[in-house]
Amino acid sequence: MNDRPQSFRPDPAEIARALEIDGQYVAEVPPQREHVVALRRAGREAADLLGSPVRVTSTLPDPERAGRVTVVVGVLKLDASDRERLGERARVLADEFGPGDRERRRHNSS
Repeated sequence: MNDRPQSFRPDPAEIARALEIDGQYVAEVPPQREHVVALRRAGREAADLLGSPVRVTSTLPDPERAGRVTVVVGVLKLDASDRERLGERARVLADEFGPGDRERRRHNSS
C-alpha cells in the first residue's frame, strides 16, 4: 500500500490544444514547486507537439488566494492567420458577454 500523494502530471496534449485555440494556457496551482515545474515541463512538451516556441511564466504565490500560483504557457510567434483567428475568437467572446455585461463588469470593478 502506497500512502504517497498522487504526483501532479499536466497533460501536454491538453496544453497544446489550448495553445492552438487560444494562443495560451493558464492554470492556477498550489504553491508547491513540483506543481510549477510539472507545468513548465508539460508546456515545453506541448511546444514540441505543436512545433512552436512558447514562453512559460508564473506568478509569486498570492496570499489572497491561499498562496495559489498562476502559470501561463503562451505561444511566442503567431503567423498572420493565427493572429486573425485569435482576433476573431476574441470578438466572439466579447459579443458573447454583450455590451450590458461589459458595462456591468466595469461598474462592479470600480
